[in-house]
Amino acid sequence: MVIRSITGLMSIIIVGAMAASAVDAASLRVKCEVRDNRSKASVDGRNLGPGEYLATISNGTGDVRAAGTITVAGQADEAEFDFDSDQDDIADGATAIDRDFLSGGTVSAKLVSIDGAVETSVAMGMAMCRDRRD
Repeated sequence: MVIRSITGLMSIIIVGAMAASAVDAASLRVKCEVRDNRSKASVDGRNLGPGEYLATISNGTGDVRAAGTITVAGQADEAEFDFDSDQDDIADGATAIDRDFLSGGTVSAKLVSIDGAVETSVAMGMAMCRDRRD
């Protein structure tokens, strides 16, 4: 009887730990928009542990890596990366992309954690771009 109780308790602990890790798993939100003279995308990582992160976007024929990494520390658990063809947004820190980079209407993104020279994939996502072309 004691063995069954211990086995049952261990099952509950294991299932609880698995559920907790699934809730705390990193997630990625990808958004994009295409206009006649502009492409823009944002990649937002959430539920991230402390560390250095970098995002890459792809349009299916080419990739663009974010211009810099973002450090997540303390209470923060998010990293946001912007990609844009608008010169004002690039001057404000967005990574430059060609104005027709998203003309195909979709973008995929990957978020990696960087530890020295080692990159580890943390999350991946994809989005259909909002089409605001005339």
